[in-house]
Amino acid sequence: MDKFIKLRKLMEKACVDALLITKEINVTYLTGFLGQSSWLVVTGTKVFFITNSIYITQAKEEVKGCTLVEATQYIQSVVNVLKQEKVTSVGFEPSQMLYKEYEEFNKALKGITFGPVQGAVEEIRKYKSEEEAAIIKKAVEISEFALYKTMNFIYEGISEKDLAIELEYRMKKGGADGIAFPTIVASGFRGALPHGSASAKPIKKGELIVIDFGCVYKGYCSDLTRTVGLGIIPARLKSAYKVVYEAQQSAIKDIKSGAKLALIDKKARNTLKIKNLDKYFTHSTGHGIGMEVHEAPRLSMKSKESAGPGMIFTVEPGVYFPGEYGIRIENIAVVTEKGCEILGKDQKQLVII
Repeated sequence: MDKFIKLRKLMEKACVDALLITKEINVTYLTGFLGQSSWLVVTGTKVFFITNSIYITQAKEEVKGCTLVEATQYIQSVVNVLKQEKVTSVGFEPSQMLYKEYEEFNKALKGITFGPVQGAVEEIRKYKSEEEAAIIKKAVEISEFALYKTMNFIYEGISEKDLAIELEYRMKKGGADGIAFPTIVASGFRGALPHGSASAKPIKKGELIVIDFGCVYKGYCSDLTRTVGLGIIPARLKSAYKVVYEAQQSAIKDIKSGAKLALIDKKARNTLKIKNLDKYFTHSTGHGIGMEVHEAPRLSMKSKESAGPGMIFTVEPGVYFPGEYGIRIENIAVVTEKGCEILGKDQKQLVII
């Protein structure tokens, strides 16, 4: 179904005649426009693409099916469109609207109801098409091959930061448009920081290394985490790795259309609980991924949603022992009617270099 058809159904549900979209990535999702500084006004029958003179030529090339409006003052241009179309109620994205802008709109929109409509475009983005899934799959392949190449650069004494730089270079060299987020390389005791950025710390033998990385390809993100070891790794760390892998697999087995996301999260936690490791799992089991590296839905014990065909999210249980080490294994799941497709190679065995 066309994105704008879906969006208009959500507009009807929200009881608004028009929707103002100001979040850059949502504009890109709906129109394919790759520039910046652009807003959309969606009515029941039309779409107005509002941008400035810097991007108007690019918009003429990239944006189809919209009425282009060259703006010198964005708010006034939106107001003009709404009045021209005789709109009586308009919704806006509250997480994107500055209070100053809100005040200006309220002052200018006399006789037009102006109120928040949260997450309309994000609701559509939650369910990916086969084409979107194929792009994310390619992003995963680029990322994995880059890590494979980077493994040759892991040696005692290399800094986390240098290893991250090498991996990011390999992803871009392999066809990525950019990195999805600053690459995490956390070795030894720093592995206990779930989102510890790469530091100047030298990697030592006997340490586990948590590598969380991803790239952007054709506007879509990948996100993978691999935990590897350098040199002789203590048996208790190998044992903990095995349990984290089992937790990931127990969650994956429950992924299918209709499965409650909270129960998928619970499966991973229950597996860790058997070995008394659940208290060291300090984040949710996964998150949606697409044009943003973190988007809806969320695999959390607090989630109220169920999985649906086309949802794509990470599955990433981990354990973190402050001052000692951390372990995380992360792959991406594409939900199907009967189960899921896992993007990224299976990481059953701890890779030791």
